[in-house]
Amino acid sequence: MPAYSRHRRSQPFTALLGMWYDLGLRHRGIEVIAALLDHSVDRVTSWREAQRLGRAVRRRLPAGRVRIEAMDEI
Repeated sequence: MPAYSRHRRSQPFTALLGMWYDLGLRHRGIEVIAALLDHSVDRVTSWREAQRLGRAVRRRLPAGRVRIEAMDEI
């Protein structure tokens, strides 16, 4: 049996963890707020979820350089 157990979190709760991180909350703060909501999330788990969500966002972005045109150069 492994030394840790990987709990499956719902997709909405995982998105909530990402939103809290995007709003500037640190991982220890996320740990505290999740505990107030009766969820067991430690700071390492919130860091892992933030990394996973960041990779998912980068996959959706266009690859390569993006050219930005200025509107006042017409």
